[in-house]
Amino acid sequence: MPLGQGITGSQGVYDMAEYDGKLVIGGLLTAFDGHVRNNIQAWDGAPHFDLPGAFIGIPNGVSALERF
Repeated sequence: MPLGQGITGSQGVYDMAEYDGKLVIGGLLTAFDGHVRNNIQAWDGAPHFDLPGAFIGIPNGVSALERF
């Protein structure tokens, strides 16, 4: 089943984790459901969320996620 506009520019989703009721997706991607956000994005089933802090996306992708 398609998820909105899907994940684009994807060479892979490398890890997913649940955080604060949201699915956090990390990998090598350029957009999630039409929203540009390099390599990391959060989603709760409806809207997408930019994650707070200094994350603007790592150019080589996100290979693993860990709650700190």
